[in-house]
Formats: sequence, C-alpha cells, structure tokens
Amino acid sequence: GIASDKNGLICKYPSESEQSKIMEIIYSIKAAGVDSKDGLKLKSVMDSFDNIDLFILACTELSLMSKHLGKAPCIDSLEVLADSALLYTD
Repeated sequence: GIASDKNGLICKYPSESEQSKIMEIIYSIKAAGVDSKDGLKLKSVMDSFDNIDLFILACTELSLMSKHLGKAPCIDSLEVLADSALLYTD
C-alpha cells in the first residue's frame, strides 16, 4: 500500500492456510467470545512468520485478542481508530 511504499515498509500477508486458521479464530470469537485458547492459536500463526517486526490486528475480533498475545509486536487497528477519533474531537 501507499503507506508501506512511502515509508519503506514491506508488507507480508498470510498464506491461504494461515488465513484459514485466522478465520477459524475469528469465527470462534464470534460464536463463543474471547478464549485464551484462541490467543494461543493466533500466536502460533504469528510465530509461523519469519522476519516480521510488527503485526496489524485489522479485525475487530482480533483486536479483542491483543491481551492474550503477550508481548507480540502488534498494532491494534481498533485502538488506533479510537485514538484518532478522540484526537478529532479535541
């Protein structure tokens, strides 16, 4: 995307298999709420990536998982949106 090109960032996307696992986690959260087991599953998918400095949690369900991911380097898009909304209202 434009931001990554402008800032010299390289974006990596999940493979079909990884995306399938992520979707299973999202559907699980939608069906039963947040569970630490889903956090472990998501962390496992994140650990499968090589040479990643930062992950973007770009789904509201994944935003709910941030506290279950330990010190994994993440940007929570929902948190960024909320922070931006607060700045806009000032």
